[in-house]
Amino acid sequence: MPSSACRSGELGDGALASLVVECAQQRASGLLHLRSARATKHFDWHDGALVGADSDRASEGLCARLAAAGRIDPEAAERARAQAQQRGHREEAALLALELLEPRDLIEAVRARTRALLVDAIGWPRVEFAFDPETCPPEAARAFRCDPLPIVHTAIVGQWPAERFFERFAPHFAQHPTVGDALEACIGRLVAPTDAHILTTAFDGTRSVERALSIVHASLRSLAALWIAAACGQIDFCETATVRAGHAADEAAAPVEIDIEVVTGGARTAPPASAAAAPAAPPAAASSRDPKSEALRKDILELYAALPDNDHYAVLGLSPDASAAAIRKAYFKAAKRFHPDKLSRLGLDDVRQQASEVFAAIAAANEVLADASRRAEYDARDSADDIDLARLAQAEGFFRKGQVLLKMGNFRDATALLRSAVEAWPDECAYRASYGFSLYKNTPADIDGAFEALQRAVALDAENAQAHYWLGLVQRARGDVNASSRSLALARKLDPHVG
Repeated sequence: MPSSACRSGELGDGALASLVVECAQQRASGLLHLRSARATKHFDWHDGALVGADSDRASEGLCARLAAAGRIDPEAAERARAQAQQRGHREEAALLALELLEPRDLIEAVRARTRALLVDAIGWPRVEFAFDPETCPPEAARAFRCDPLPIVHTAIVGQWPAERFFERFAPHFAQHPTVGDALEACIGRLVAPTDAHILTTAFDGTRSVERALSIVHASLRSLAALWIAAACGQIDFCETATVRAGHAADEAAAPVEIDIEVVTGGARTAPPASAAAAPAAPPAAASSRDPKSEALRKDILELYAALPDNDHYAVLGLSPDASAAAIRKAYFKAAKRFHPDKLSRLGLDDVRQQASEVFAAIAAANEVLADASRRAEYDARDSADDIDLARLAQAEGFFRKGQVLLKMGNFRDATALLRSAVEAWPDECAYRASYGFSLYKNTPADIDGAFEALQRAVALDAENAQAHYWLGLVQRARGDVNASSRSLALARKLDPHVG
């Protein structure tokens, strides 16, 4: 978050872009208030990502934007807005409850609105800001997380002249830029891979800043990417030229982190990419497991499976009328039993991820229920809307992690995550289709399971080209050549580039 000395103030033209980059770099969590002569806007942050936004302009409301874009009927938009206002909830909860958008369409609509509101705000000539780290976003809102850096990139490319980017580097023209190991990853979030390679090659420390900029000056997008990289601390300026020896070894030592986190109910559902990609430790042989370890394993897996359906009280094994003392006692008992550090001693490393999520859910439950005001607010929630949004958030988190593992070829772990996404939100075509494909790619392949999942996926969305394509592959594996040809032909008709 911004330093304590800079949590409020006034920013001149263009300075908001730097503040947003700072919040992203410091993995800020809280509420960023912005006010100008034009409007007042609020941006929710969680762990360095934007997870929501609001504006006092009626035309910038989510329902109003969807109606203006022709995504929903104006009367339906007004009905959703009125329901949200009456119940004191966000508009996305009302849109979901009224089934006016498909869940994944809703997620993208919220993200698009957040991006648009920030791009507009970055263009304000002057802005008053205040950052409140004590105001955390609603738990279910974390399904809508956006990477702030590409948003800043879009804004400054469209709003800043090339001279402003050169001004940033002018004091260093005679110096030689040396780049941090994560520069390529940073720039890769902003420009195409070919452009990223040109930039990292130009700024490799062997030429002056002035010479390096002469290579990329024709591209405003490249200049904007370099400005953001410098703001992120990924470019150092040295007096003498250097050669970046051992570049490949450095990259191997510092793998790129994949940002796919979605948090639900306070539980961190996205482990670091390095942990997610690592193969699970093989379970101990059954003969070496003692009854105490097996009992704990069983409890962990049962609680983990029930997380999508359990509220804070159920996570702690309490009824809603539990006393403060009972909540405190249940928390200490559960935290002691399910703390991840206990697992290695008992030979339970293979359920460490599940135990970590259970433990996080326990901690989140206690954080809310142990605070009288937060508990009262939690008890007053509209259960239908909140549970649905939380469930959608969890499903989307499992799906995004599963997609990354699919691309990495880790089909076993991808299958487990995608199965969880389907269980949390059964009626989403993309979740079922990816789950079916993971079953097909697994070793050994579950052809029948894949066929069943993909049949259900195309039944949910007959226009999904990817689902038809994967179904065609599975049908061919089943020996049904005619059906496979029909599915593949339909997939290419819907999307000639599917594959």
